[in-house]
Amino acid sequence: KGMPRVLYASEGGTAREVARRVAAWLRLGGLESEAVELDSAPEALWEESVVVIVCSTTGDGEAPRGMRCVWRRLLGRECARLDRLRYALYGLGDARYGTKFNAAARRLDARLRQLGATSIVDRVLADACTPSGGHVAPLFGFYAQLAAALEVPNSREIPADASELPPEMDRVNILPPEAEIIQEDATNAVVTANVRLTSPTWTQDVRHIVFEGDFEYASGWVAHARHENEEAVVERMLRIARRASPVRLEDVLEMSGRRVRFGELCRRELDLTRPPEQLALGRLGLYARDKEQREKLLHLATPEGLGLFDEYAVQERRSLVDVLEDFDSVAPPLGRLLLECPRLQPRAFSIASPPTDQKGPPSDTARTTRIELCVAVVELETPLGRKLRGACSSWLAALKPGDRATIADLTPGSFFTRPIRPPFLLVGPGTGVAPMRAIAKRLDDDDDDDNSSYTLFFGCRHPGHDHLYKDEPWHRDRAVLAFSRHPDPALRAYVTHRLKERAAQVAAALLGDSGAILVAGNLRMATDVRHLVLAIIRDHLRCPPKTAAALLASLEKQGRFAVEAYG
Repeated sequence: KGMPRVLYASEGGTAREVARRVAAWLRLGGLESEAVELDSAPEALWEESVVVIVCSTTGDGEAPRGMRCVWRRLLGRECARLDRLRYALYGLGDARYGTKFNAAARRLDARLRQLGATSIVDRVLADACTPSGGHVAPLFGFYAQLAAALEVPNSREIPADASELPPEMDRVNILPPEAEIIQEDATNAVVTANVRLTSPTWTQDVRHIVFEGDFEYASGWVAHARHENEEAVVERMLRIARRASPVRLEDVLEMSGRRVRFGELCRRELDLTRPPEQLALGRLGLYARDKEQREKLLHLATPEGLGLFDEYAVQERRSLVDVLEDFDSVAPPLGRLLLECPRLQPRAFSIASPPTDQKGPPSDTARTTRIELCVAVVELETPLGRKLRGACSSWLAALKPGDRATIADLTPGSFFTRPIRPPFLLVGPGTGVAPMRAIAKRLDDDDDDDNSSYTLFFGCRHPGHDHLYKDEPWHRDRAVLAFSRHPDPALRAYVTHRLKERAAQVAAALLGDSGAILVAGNLRMATDVRHLVLAIIRDHLRCPPKTAAALLASLEKQGRFAVEAYG
């Protein structure tokens, strides 16, 4: 049979969490297992083994960064057959992305089968939109299949007692503040400007933030910014930690081969605003002094309690700090508390500026000392009326010139995956205008450029309140505008209306010898644009819907129709 290994490909951390959950389930069933990123797994693992793969999809149906090396190797002509490999696949996706739903997992499954690997269970394509559970809703059925295939008991996920938990980080040494420590400054950028773009009276706060540092990227790329937790939530975490430990913020923790101050760990590494994993509540419940609280937390961690967990923690966006304040008898060891707390993950923002020294087409990378971001402060209200703000966006919005920040990574976005030539139709309503600003400014900087190289389609609600970058030449002189809440009802429109009015231009950009349509913004808008483009192709060529869909799919592979959408 072989010892099952758990491999994951994760972009935002969800697939990694599910993989760790599967590995913990296997360990409680008596099988040694740990979760390892796909690209970090040894090549020999693919030759004769049993693997459980948890795979997410990112961007416009792309593979996460943590599996791209493996994916290139699997696609290579010299890739060996995998006839001895047995695998189980658990995909994570979002059905709102239509044909791109679980695209990376589906492609991986197809390729493994082509190479001779055998699936030991029915693949699972989990949907983030599934009521009561989202990505983990099918997990318990997946366990049942795995147990039968591996001939092991379908064990519980939470042990009966805390003593049965794997020790991992349970042992943390608390050293005095004067203990020797190597503290590296992870920040790599300095804020030089932070300007509000929307009017002071408008409901949404949108910021243009400029960072100085040493960067290399191309127009249309994405910056991954890492925020810090507010002092108020750090103090709340301290009070919870002190239920079982005399730790102070200035104390030095010695754990996992490193030393770090507890305060810095809470500010920069722990995600103190994100809902915890479902199983984390059960494991922490084992440390509850109150019997009723223990039973409630253990129930929240069961398959039967998944719906309640979704209502209580996920929909209400309750963080681990919120939960442990509700369940005030829980007093875990410091190491267990730190282990169960989610880690801060960088948030992705489309870069709103081209590299200052960029030459050639927008897809060419260049070194620069400047990055500009367009950041909308996220505000939401939960079903029970709790009003919350996005941790990262609100932190970025509060930065002042001179403050330091961390740009954790710069990665290609969904555009220019293949060489493409103008004319470009840039569809970027709202903050989707950010990558279009970078691309347009780069095209305007080209001495050989003429006014036919691009047309911007920009939409927002009100011309006087959230018309972003309206005074900049690339926007003022080249934009086709749509205002959904224009003071004059007769002038109200969305970008899809403007694209439909220019159907001939849309068809020319896609069906001519050169040209492309690049779309950025919220998922609903992007879906509407896609449907409209399909209709325009069908009408222009007078072809059946299936022919139009096949042609658009081909254009997507060529990079001539590309979408960068967010939920």
